[in-house]
Amino acid sequence: MIARSNNALPLSADNKHSATGLPNGWRQLLAVTALTLMLNGCGNSDNMHQSEVEYLSHMDQAQFFKRQGELRASTQELRSAMTLRNDEAEPRFMLIENLLTAGDGVSAKTQVEELENNLAEADQLTEKNHNRLRLLLAEAYLAQERHESALKVLEQVSGDHHQQQLQARVLAGEAYRQQVRYDLAEESYQDAFEMDNEALMPLLGLSRSRFEQDDKEGAREWLERARQQDDQHSEVWLWRAQMAHREGDLRLAREGYTRALEDIGRYDVMTQRKYMTIAALIDVLQRKGNASEAFVYEEILANSAPGTLRANLEAARDHYQRGNLEQAARHLQEVLNQAPGQESASILLGMIRFQQGDAKAAEELLSPFAESHDSAELTKMLAATRIRLERSDEALAMLEKLDPDQTDPSTTALVGIASLAGGDHELGQQLIEDSLARQPENGDLRARYARYLISQNKLSHARDQ
Repeated sequence: MIARSNNALPLSADNKHSATGLPNGWRQLLAVTALTLMLNGCGNSDNMHQSEVEYLSHMDQAQFFKRQGELRASTQELRSAMTLRNDEAEPRFMLIENLLTAGDGVSAKTQVEELENNLAEADQLTEKNHNRLRLLLAEAYLAQERHESALKVLEQVSGDHHQQQLQARVLAGEAYRQQVRYDLAEESYQDAFEMDNEALMPLLGLSRSRFEQDDKEGAREWLERARQQDDQHSEVWLWRAQMAHREGDLRLAREGYTRALEDIGRYDVMTQRKYMTIAALIDVLQRKGNASEAFVYEEILANSAPGTLRANLEAARDHYQRGNLEQAARHLQEVLNQAPGQESASILLGMIRFQQGDAKAAEELLSPFAESHDSAELTKMLAATRIRLERSDEALAMLEKLDPDQTDPSTTALVGIASLAGGDHELGQQLIEDSLARQPENGDLRARYARYLISQNKLSHARDQ
């Protein structure tokens, strides 16, 4: 069952928490008990100062609340621990894990980078800590669907730390599978399986990979092996539900999603996995004709933070497609107020600001995603903003890297425009005319080029355009 409807605030905010769902006074009792036990264990030794006792108490409570599914309370305890002992790395590691559990890959990445800098400055960046950070960063990238970035980071996991190497191979398998590179995915999962033939995630990864390649028999074989390891694990129930859902077995799909939510749904924030699982359950219920039950779950999603984000994104796209740029921008700004750096909102708002003539705002919104996305259109848009900002050299470098052989007429045109902006008029004209020869229907470029020629007093040439 789902623990709460959870219209949750982001974990990255400094929110006050309450021990909702626990008996009155239980949290205080935990704190007193922890303090008493530690003080009794240490006696009056000067080795255990009051601040250390409080720090350990906050850490114990952070772990307790996380086990109970209360991520906000856990996060607040971790922040209290960090205030007391800013030099300790463990609270920050746990904070990153909480963010990843919530599905906030952007904030998790920021925290990883800050922690890595702190550890390096304190000369505490051991191989094990370095690996732990690489694994967390890879998870953060996967949460953002930045598969190549995740794989690049995973290559940096070193040493013979068994569990870390096992996790690295599983994460690599996930990245490859999501890229539909099944041979490499299965190779990574098999490596993990050979390292520990009782590990659950390699078995489920192999089952998913087989199923996605339409090898349903192979998928069931690997799933059965996973069930033999732990038939009641939430990941097993979730994959059973997803497989049944795709095959039209709505009874098993409903049971599987419901059982998976007993674990996934216990968190007091609407995590991404929880949101997607409830959304899948809604589809199953609707297809089974359980409209009233589906409606209850729909309300839970609609009133959750991810539901609000999704509603604003959908409204923004609708307004954008109808040409209502300012209305679209307002919805996108709402998304970014709630989730700073949200990728889809940032890119679309950057496009809108460019269309509105605000090149500086467009560049600020688009540039964080330039390297992480293998998107020609995004590169062109960012290059165009830099041309407008009179940074033609940067634009040229981007465009030449994008299309070194100049096979794309639109890229050739942008290189030509950047060349004109940089003062190389002869090359710029040559490239623009080459682009127009290959794409004569580009009336907008032709009109802009004609205006440029008029400004250069080349009237006869302009008339030809």
